[in-house]
This record gives sequence, structure tokens and C-alpha cells, in this order.
Amino acid sequence: MEVIARLEDVTLRIFEKDDIYDKIRWINDPNNNKYLHYNLPLEFNKTVLWFEQKDNTKRLDCIVEYCGIPVGIIGLLNIDYMKKKAEYYITIGEKNINIKE
Repeated sequence: MEVIARLEDVTLRIFEKDDIYDKIRWINDPNNNKYLHYNLPLEFNKTVLWFEQKDNTKRLDCIVEYCGIPVGIIGLLNIDYMKKKAEYYITIGEKNINIKE
């Protein structure tokens, strides 16, 4: 597990193959996908193919964890290192989490 950043109870880590099930569950949830640009519903085999073929030189996909529990996905797309710009996306999909106060 490669950690990108950690701040108190929140961790950003690189998206791994084992995260595919959570991504599919979150993105296929109508409460989460209303404004997303995906071909729905996401399917396991197609998502595995995406994971295995994605160009990691032009994108960065991460999992957001809260207190060690995956709660969403976040990332950068179309990374242009020369112009120092990229597109940003985030989906917080986990509904059943107790926030520490």
C-alpha cells in the first residue's frame, strides 16, 4: 500500500486492484453517480480491464481512507507535467461511517 498523504484521520493512498469492488459499489450508487461521467453501471470485468490498461503516466488514482476505512476515490486526469495542470475528480461514496468528533 503506497500512501500519498496522511493528515490526522484521513489518508490518501494509491488505488489498488482490491479497491475495484468499492469503486463499483460507490459509482453504481444512484446517490453518487447523478453528475458523474461514467458508462453505467460499472461492471467488474470492464473495471479490471480499465485498471490493467490505464496510463499511469497521465493520471493518478487514489483511495480516500478515514480511520483506515476506504470511503471514496480521488484523482488527477490528463496530467500535463509541462504546463503543470490536470483535471481533478473526487467521489465520497461510503455512507455508513461514523465520524469521530
